[in-house]
Amino acid sequence: MNRGWFLRRLCRPIGLTVCLAAVGLLVGAGNRAAAQVGQGKYLEQAGEKLARLVNKANEDGYRLASNKFSLGGSWLNQSKSDWVKLFTINMEAGKKYRLLAAGDKDAEDVDLRVTDMEGNVLKKDTARAATAEVDFTPKKTQRYMVELRLYASTNNRPSLTIATVMVRK
Repeated sequence: MNRGWFLRRLCRPIGLTVCLAAVGLLVGAGNRAAAQVGQGKYLEQAGEKLARLVNKANEDGYRLASNKFSLGGSWLNQSKSDWVKLFTINMEAGKKYRLLAAGDKDAEDVDLRVTDMEGNVLKKDTARAATAEVDFTPKKTQRYMVELRLYASTNNRPSLTIATVMVRK
């Protein structure tokens, strides 16, 4: 089965949280070790938190962009200094973007930042929370880097952390 086609068809009618759970199931189905440790539950936990942030952003006029990349994640180790480069995304000058991130139940402090391609930090959320939110309006149309950090977690456990980029319509 073509997994990309399946996810596009699945995500349209049922929404982000269920879609993220499906991604976890597909990843687990293709990897016996992942299925044994049950990492899908961490995806569900982070997905539920992110879905709440997305719903609030929808109320504020933000939407996931059609036919463009808008969601990514990583299994993060706790670090006070290491930022993980999650993805790059093209953003248009003058448009308002909201970047959101959420970790699973072990995440106590998730940080999110936007940099230019030279590594200059343009905007960040480093408040102590299991979720992060950055409103960003670029001055230039170009590619930007989205980076995450798991600053604190329960018993120094790793955390499945996911992020999305939304645009104001």
